This record gives sequence, structure tokens and C-alpha cells, in this order.
Amino acid sequence: MKSTPRSKTPRSVPYSLRLGLAAILLSPSVNAQSTWNGATDALWSTATNWDVAPIDGAALIFDGSANVANTNDFITSLSAANEDSFTFPATAGSFVISDGGAGTVTIGTTAGSNNLAFMDTTTPQEIALDLQFAGGGRDRRVQINTAGATLRLSGNIDSSNSWLFPNGEAGTIELTGDNTGPGKGVHSSGSNGMRAWCRLNSQNQTIALGSPTCLGDANVDFANLRGLRMNTGGQVLTTVGGMDLVGANKVDSTISWNESTSYIGSGDLEVGGLIYTKNNGRAWSVDGGGEFIISGQGLILTTREAAQVMILQPLNGNVITINGPIHDTHQSGGIVTQATGFGGVPTDGVLRLQGTGTVNINADNSSTLNGEVYIRTAGLTVKLGDANALGTSGDPVDVVTPVSVDKVSQTYTSAPANEIDVADTTDIEVGFTITGPGIPAGAVVTAIDSLNNIVTMDVDATADGSDVSLNFSGDLVETETPGRTNLENGTLDLNGFTVSETFVNIAGGSKFINSNTGTPAEILTEIVNQGNPTFDGDGDIIVNNIRRTNGVTRRIFKNGAGTLTLGGDQDNGRYGLTVDGGDVILAKTAGEAVARFPLIINNAASTVTLTNTGEQIGNQTDGNGLHQINEGTLDFNGFDESLGALSTSSGTEPGGLVTNSNVGTTSTLTLLGAGSDATWPGTLSGDLNLVKGGAFIQTFTGTVNYTGDTTVNDGTLEFGAGTDLDDSSTVNINGATAFLKLDDAANDTVDSLFFDGVQQAAGTWGSTSSAATNQDDTRFSGTGVLTVTTGPSATDYDTWLGGFTFAPGDDTTGTGDPDGDGLTNDEEYAFGLNPTLGSSVNPYVVGAGDVTAGTFSYTRRDPALSSLTYSVFVSDDLVNWIEDTTATQTPGPTDGDGNQQVDVTLTSPPTGDKGFVRVEAN
Repeated sequence: MKSTPRSKTPRSVPYSLRLGLAAILLSPSVNAQSTWNGATDALWSTATNWDVAPIDGAALIFDGSANVANTNDFITSLSAANEDSFTFPATAGSFVISDGGAGTVTIGTTAGSNNLAFMDTTTPQEIALDLQFAGGGRDRRVQINTAGATLRLSGNIDSSNSWLFPNGEAGTIELTGDNTGPGKGVHSSGSNGMRAWCRLNSQNQTIALGSPTCLGDANVDFANLRGLRMNTGGQVLTTVGGMDLVGANKVDSTISWNESTSYIGSGDLEVGGLIYTKNNGRAWSVDGGGEFIISGQGLILTTREAAQVMILQPLNGNVITINGPIHDTHQSGGIVTQATGFGGVPTDGVLRLQGTGTVNINADNSSTLNGEVYIRTAGLTVKLGDANALGTSGDPVDVVTPVSVDKVSQTYTSAPANEIDVADTTDIEVGFTITGPGIPAGAVVTAIDSLNNIVTMDVDATADGSDVSLNFSGDLVETETPGRTNLENGTLDLNGFTVSETFVNIAGGSKFINSNTGTPAEILTEIVNQGNPTFDGDGDIIVNNIRRTNGVTRRIFKNGAGTLTLGGDQDNGRYGLTVDGGDVILAKTAGEAVARFPLIINNAASTVTLTNTGEQIGNQTDGNGLHQINEGTLDFNGFDESLGALSTSSGTEPGGLVTNSNVGTTSTLTLLGAGSDATWPGTLSGDLNLVKGGAFIQTFTGTVNYTGDTTVNDGTLEFGAGTDLDDSSTVNINGATAFLKLDDAANDTVDSLFFDGVQQAAGTWGSTSSAATNQDDTRFSGTGVLTVTTGPSATDYDTWLGGFTFAPGDDTTGTGDPDGDGLTNDEEYAFGLNPTLGSSVNPYVVGAGDVTAGTFSYTRRDPALSSLTYSVFVSDDLVNWIEDTTATQTPGPTDGDGNQQVDVTLTSPPTGDKGFVRVEAN
């Protein structure tokens, strides 16, 4: 094998290689920068036009005013050394740099930022070359150091995965080429994201769009957005020369913005989306005369999982139009943290509309907006162009808020001259939604609180079908809980309208009325109340949840001839109900409509009706559960209900009617106690079961003629002379603390009587103070008598016992053994034996059958009489028994005593020297 000689100086080789490499890398620096002087002509290839002839990879400086319209006829790459590809000093003329045959110029490398241009002049510059940004996800900067400078990029630019990165002072970048490339990543929102062709990075910079493709690749889909990133405050978007970019010429890319930003173009601009990325409210303003249109992927309120506030602000009569859908977030997982305090419920996003122009919302049911839309300032017109634009229905709506705003003092005062103009619709949304019939085209509605703040009322509010005038005095005060209205010292006439506003308080005598007898009025959200709301008027009113904001017990008052429906799915916490007029429907799907305070009915013509399952009326046991049916009707309408107790307010009222009008469906009324005894003189009737619990006395002195059963589980249930229980009903008295008290002349007849589930004998029952045959002071009190027509039916066991004569004192129960033979009466009954004869101990029939053949016979009670079943078991040691499930049992005829002989054939005869069989009765 031939050996390889070692170097005598092993460390000198890498040292010499490093020197050689350095020489190679540094060699272009001789011509790395060239300055244009235009001394000869307009061609870049003319060496005398430069101070040093440029080569590929150089950085170029354009100065002076000679041959400012020049052409590139040989350079194919620039700025290989992380320098500015194009520099325009302060003394530069207005250059227009075009292609002279060299073709596309590559800008930079993948390893550095490689700035595109540096401007230190205010004279406008234009680069009309086709450019290719090297990849690497780099910033290709345009550094503008002089305010008011303009750089137009009119060639076609391929960004690759880098982006154009304007920086510096408040200059303008004009983009007019047919640009391509996805650009660099802006944000990731779960599995969704956005890449930007350009990122505008400095405050007060302007970017002007001059072609449909000037922002590179169009949006791919909602999950993959493309477009422009406006990264800081004061930045401006416009179009070049006021041109229109709409319809077929729209810019189908998304604008991503972070701080307060404006569109000031005099031409109309339509973009493929607008997305907000800040974590608090900043305004997108329009103020240049051109319409700003959002289509394609639509309006996206945030990139986050937490709900945010986006502001759209057209100024001075300008217009923002939303033709695309509205989405709460770009996050693929949706909103996780909702905003609260907006409209009284958690929201998935907040779109705030303000300014002095117009917002056209033509979003449709492809929107995922589930949050709130606020109209904040006077002079703003909102036109809803789709039935689902804001969750409303109908044709376009124009809205003008009825307030003026003093932004210095943050005080909102009324401006009566303003109005809401409604065009061909049945829906209005301005702070709260007013919907309803009878609003003709051009009707006028004056809103109470389009700012979603607190208003104090001290005069009546009225409505007449097409006008809703909610008159108030004082200021609208900005609060931290927008979306709620406080009504004090006034009356709100809903007049058949529906309001989706949370009312935070009704106090000082304020009330809701509905004067429209043809159309119910509805409050869709809730009343978060510190007072005692009153509902009045001849028209019907539907209210969902009514909640208190502190621990004080409150009361709902119902007046007027209309019907009040208490719906929703939450407890009306600590609210009682007093009915002085009209009817009330208790219709909650969950929770209690009357909770922690009693129901009081004072009007003879009023009916309170249950129309849903669950506890519509609280079963309080704290003393406030004395429900006072002074007059009027409580109708269970086929539903079950648990109450505290029934009483009247002072004991002098006549009492009303408690009933079940739903024929064929029995209701169960359970009285669980109210901390004190209760007497009620009213009428208890209808298809009802009555259950009495609680350690108190419930006395009925009026007419009692309900048709169902009566159960006393605790305390005393007392009936007076007006009691007429149904003759076919059952009375149940359960437990040692349960009593039925029958007063003088309270003599009644029922079908059956049970004590703790055991049926009692027919006959008369009562206490020892009564004339009843069966007297029992542990179950009854009073002097009245209960007549029971049906006692327990005789069993087959009773029939069997009747065939024997027992000595006095013999135990004839199932566990007794009066003949002392070791078999209980149950065992002798099962096998047809004699319970009075000690020798009658074995049902085996001697002499019947053949042991070797596996046959034998035994006696038993006929199963058709006893309902018992008999099984055969075999064993060879009297310890381990196995059921012979296929043994045949052939019964003989039943004798006059009800017994029969059974012939048994085992599946297999015994094979050992001994064998045993056993028959079990179950």
C-alpha cells in the first residue's frame, strides 16, 4: 500500500484558503457603487454617463438633471452588497428609469435586506423597470427621508416571499405595475393567515394604488389572504391620480391595518377585504370624495381569539360600502374571549360606526358576525341593503342618530331635529332595534339612545304606529356599560314594537305600556333592574328575563287590560308579581318567572296561566311564599307546580280560583310551606292532584272540588265544610307527621285510603273526636268524617288461610308458624300443606315416581292462583346444588282447595350411590 505523505505545515493550508476567499469576495467592491451624471446619452451601458461604469450587483446613484429619462440596456441585478439599489440625493432631478432591453432586474440576495431605493429629495421619481425581489423573506426597503416625496414603481414587480417595505418620512409610494408574488407573512390566526406584498411601516406615509394587481397576488381564500399591511398610525391609502379601481378593475387583495388609518382617494376603490389587527378600537376613516368598498373576503374585525372593537368612520359625507361578509375574527378557532357590556350580553365582536358620512352594509347570511354594531355619532347614515345585514329583515334602512356630541366633555345632549329615516322596512337598528308592523315607507322614528348609554326620563314617551317619540330631559351620559338604557320617571309606550335593548333600570314610577291592541310588543333581551317595573296598557307585552342587580327583593306590577308574558330562560331573581289588571302568562323555558317573592292576584278578571314546564312560580319556604290569590284565577293549564302556600293578603278577601283548565291532562299542585300557617277561602277545582308537604297548616275554607287525588306528606291539611273531594279519588297519608283535619260538617266520600302505601279498609275514618267507625288520632284530627268506599281486595293467601281454623292468638302472617313444624305459613301456602297440622311438613308424594328413573312427585299451590314459580335443583352432597333447567314438571288437576300434584322427570337419572332433589318456590 502506498502511503500519503503528511504536510509539514498542516495549519498553513486553511490560513492560505481564507486569504484566497477574502480576495474573491472583495473583488467587486471596486465597482460596487456608480453615480449617474448623464454626460453622453440616456443609456446605462455608456460608461461616460457614470463616474464609475456599473456592473451587475452594483448600487446606483441618480443625481443631477442630465438625461433624467434614461434606460437600462445591460444591468440584470442590483444591490448584491446590502446597499440601496437606487439612490436619489437631494440634488437629483425628476428621473424616469425605463427598460432598454436588459429585461427584469433582480434586487438583492436572499441573505440580506438589500434596500430597493433611498430618497433624499422632494422631486418625484419613477422606476419603470420590471423587478424581481430575491427570496429569503426579506424587507426590500424604500427609505424616504424627505416629507412629501413621491416614488412611483410602474414596472412589474415579483416580490417572491419578500415584501416592499416603505420606511422613513411621510412620503408617497405609487404602485401602478402588474405585480405578482405572495409577499411576506403578516399574521397567523390558527390555521388561517395573511401574507403582504407590501408593508407600509412609518407614520403618516401614503400608498397610492394604480392597477388592479398592484398589490401582488390576489386573495386565495378566507384562510389565505394576500395584500397590503398598513402597520402604524396616520398612514394613508389612496389611488393614483384619483382613478377608480372598482368592479372588474378592483384590487382583489386585503388591507390589513393596525392603527388609525385613512382612505383619502378622490376615486372609488374596491378591495378584496379589510382586516383589523389591533387589540383595541382604532378608526378606519374615509375622507377624500371617493367611495371605499369592501368586497371579496369582507370585513374582519380581528385576527385574535378575543373579541375586539373595529371602527369605521366616513367623514364629511364620504361613503364606506361593505359588499362582502362581516366576520368576528380571522382566527380559525373563532372567538374564545367574548366582549361583555355590549347590548347586555357577551358579544363575539364589536363594529362601531361613527362619523358624518354614510355606511352601506350589504353583507348577507354568509357573514359570521355574532357581535354588536354600534352607531355612535350624529350625522351618520347607515343603509342596510340586505335582510341579514345586521341580523334584521327588510329592505334598506337609513339611520341618523338623534344626538350631538361634545367630544371634549364627553357629554351627549339631545338634538330633537335629528331623526331616523326608515325606507320600506319593518326593522330599524340604532343602539337598540325597534321592529314592528305599521311602519310605512318614509316613517320617522326618534330613538331614545342610539349611543347605547344612559338616559334619564322624566316625561312620558309615546308611539303611534309610525312614530316612536321617546322624550327625555337631561344629558345622555357616557358610561362603562354601553348597550343599556335607564328609564326613570317616565312611560315607554312600545305600541306593538320589538326592542332588542337591555334596560338597566325602571325606577321613579316609570313603566312600559303597549297601547297597540292588535300587535304585541316585545323586549327581546332583558331588564337588569334595581326598581319595580310596571307593565300597563291595553296591548300585550312579552318580556324575557328580568334580573335584579342587588340582593333587595323586587316586584313586577301588572296593570291594564293587556296580557303580559314572562318568558326567557333565567330566574327573574328576587321578583314577585302583583297582578292588578289584565292577564299574565308564565312561559319560561327554564328558571322561575316569579321567584323569591309571592304571586299576588288582586283583580277578579285577571288570570295567571302556566304555559311551560318547570318551576314557573318559586316554592319559597322563607315566609314570602304565601301566594295571595285574593281574586282572579291561577290556572295550571296541565302543568305541575310547587308553591309555598295559598293565602290572601289580609284574610278579608274573597279568594280567587286555583284550577286546571286543560281537560284530560292532570296537574299536580304541591304545597311545600311558607314558614307560617296559611288559610285560603278561594276555590280549588279542576283536574288537579293536591300534595301537601312542609311542617305547617294549610287550611281551605272555601269550595274544594278538584277531581284528582289528595296526598299529605307532612304538616296538616285542613278542609272545611265546602269540601267535596271526588268520589273516585284516593287519599294518601304518609309519615308520622302528616295529618288530615276534617272540620265540622266536612263529611266527604272518596274511593280509597292509604297509610304509607298500605290500603285501608272501607268504612268511615276520622279522629276520636269524630263519629267515624275507624278512629285514628295519628292520622286524623277534627270532628269531620271521611267515608271510604273501597277497601283492599282479598288475596289468594287470604283465601288459603280461610280454609283452616286457627286458635285465638295464632300468628297468621306469612312469617308465622302456628303449628310449630318449622315451616312458615308462606312455605306451607306455596306447597299446599296444612298450617295447623304439625305433621304436614313435606310436599313429597310417597310412592309416586321411580328414583332410579329420575322421577318423583310433589304437591304445590296452583301457580294460576299464587303467581309463584317452581324450580328443580339436584345435588349429590346436599352442598352443591345445580338447577335442572330442562327437567319436565307435569301438573295434575287442581283440587277443591287450590292444590295440585306435579310429576317431575329429571333430565338425567342419578348415577351415583346417592342423589338429592330440591324444589324452590319464588
